[in-house]
Amino acid sequence: MPRPKGKTLTPQDILDVAIILLETQGVEDFSINQLAKALAIKPPSLYNHFAGDENIRRSIRLEGWRRIAEQCLPDIQSNDHPVDLIQRTAMRCREFAIENPALYLFTIQHSFPPSDIEFSPILHHILDVYVTILTPFGLGQEDTLHAARLLHSSIHGFLLNEILGFFTATESTDRSFSWMVNHLVESFLPQQVA
Repeated sequence: MPRPKGKTLTPQDILDVAIILLETQGVEDFSINQLAKALAIKPPSLYNHFAGDENIRRSIRLEGWRRIAEQCLPDIQSNDHPVDLIQRTAMRCREFAIENPALYLFTIQHSFPPSDIEFSPILHHILDVYVTILTPFGLGQEDTLHAARLLHSSIHGFLLNEILGFFTATESTDRSFSWMVNHLVESFLPQQVA
């Protein structure tokens, strides 16, 4: 994991290694000292790039949200059916959470105020994609916002519970997730413009 000799350390290098550590060691065992050790530097050297431990954690969470926005949200083409877009969004979010469980937990369990200057563009991008996906259902402006919140909360609420291991029944979580997404879609369909 240490960088090649002579290569300048960047904030993105630090975040990338931090995320690898989160995934290999888990959220509970992640520490700034371990991060510095993995980078083959002393902990104070991290503060050349970040203003303290909490700023490092905040930057990891922001990077997590950037990755969620980038990897979970579909590229929307003009011929995409809105039902397909909802299903694709849900599946991509689930794939991301399953492939990056520690980063997902580290990110999703911490809130940023919507006015946060670095988080706000990410939040608006996520909301814009949801609104674009939901607009063809003809829900109206206010209901589209409610539907976007429902979609986001349902997907991420399910994933958070799944990653934390709260679904202990023998029924397949794959089937439960598909069932939930299909019922969300059905709740929007009666309003769809023919």
